[in-house]
Amino acid sequence: VQGPVGVSDLSIVTGDLSIAATGDVLISSAGGAALTVANGFTNAGALRLQPGFTNATAALTANSGTLINTGSITSASGFGGTSQTLTVPILQHEGAMQVTKPLSMNGQFAVPNTAAANVTGNGSTLSVGGLDVNGVTFDNVLLISTGGTIARFDNATFQNMSTSAVQFTINHPGAATPFTFTGVSFLTTPTTGKYIRANDQTTGDDGLVIDMEGSTPADGSAYEDELNGAVINWVVPQPGDL
Repeated sequence: VQGPVGVSDLSIVTGDLSIAATGDVLISSAGGAALTVANGFTNAGALRLQPGFTNATAALTANSGTLINTGSITSASGFGGTSQTLTVPILQHEGAMQVTKPLSMNGQFAVPNTAAANVTGNGSTLSVGGLDVNGVTFDNVLLISTGGTIARFDNATFQNMSTSAVQFTINHPGAATPFTFTGVSFLTTPTTGKYIRANDQTTGDDGLVIDMEGSTPADGSAYEDELNGAVINWVVPQPGDL
């Protein structure tokens, strides 16, 4: 795709899809619009999910493979709209994402080591199913990860957040060893909100344990929320470790 394309109904691509830097794909309609791609695809241009009216939805599905985004993805309200869904096994995000309407993604959110990756919004929520992140900025966008594979969550920054919001929520059954999240920065100090909420989805096992190493602030325990037996440890480097 090298130019503007509108999807206003159910559209199916049976092979691969590539959106060039000059491409602009808008998924929008009055009653709901959906684009399904048989395989993973690349987006170097603009991919917009924007319902047309109040009860409409916009959906993008890739049945297999990875959506590699080096361009921009927008989840916007248009004239209204209730939800946008992104169904892909893995979203490899290396560009820009704007979330001004809640975006639900049931696959893993992956960010390789890139300074360009960002997610900006208006206080809306990005919901994902697993994490493999090394370097991303969430600017006034709340992150919720539920289930899925947690490979890493490193060098992420949360900024310009509402002081009453829960900035990062992780719902997961846990693993045999703790998850270690390194270099995570929370730049907005909450009042009634939280930096992080951990919710253990199962009982009677090793449980959900998260070690926050080298975070900003170094000890955010005053603004954490541990549910159903989940544990968050703020690992503060000792002088001998520096």
